[in-house]
Amino acid sequence: MRSKLRSKEKNMKRTIAMSVVGFLVMSCALFAADGDLVVNGNLTAPGVIAQIQSVSPTADISTTSTSFVDMGGMTITLTTAANSKLLIFWNASIYQNTAAYWAITEAQVDGVRVGAVQGGYSDAGGLVVPIAGTAVTATLGVGQHTVKIRWRVSGGNAHVRSTTYPDYYGRTLTVMEIRQ
Repeated sequence: MRSKLRSKEKNMKRTIAMSVVGFLVMSCALFAADGDLVVNGNLTAPGVIAQIQSVSPTADISTTSTSFVDMGGMTITLTTAANSKLLIFWNASIYQNTAAYWAITEAQVDGVRVGAVQGGYSDAGGLVVPIAGTAVTATLGVGQHTVKIRWRVSGGNAHVRSTTYPDYYGRTLTVMEIRQ
């Protein structure tokens, strides 16, 4: 009887050991050496971040326009799957060299404003107006979509001097596609 129990115990230990080895082999296939999860193919579950695109243009730009115009380099075109939303983040350090004027930004997707405008006021000439914004689109259809950041002033002159003064000025647009 004891030998049967020992034999069953050995078989059980062997089965557990084989299960552990199998799990470890499968885990090694799921993770790269640096610890990142390896995914072969596309994840399509709701709430999954399908893609992230970002631009940080370095050219100096300026505007005196009191109507919205494209902010140089702040455009991303991406192809989305059906039933996706875009989460949009942007920021800019804008130099407003004229007192008592606003610098204002907006996000557009396919030519339509999404979210609220974001702006800053210069009550004295020569101020840097930091602006940051976020927006979420309604659910989009499959296809190409263009995200733009546009800007305007209420008067005066506004600049983003990313090349001239890179330690003080910059702008970034980041877009995430979220599957629904």
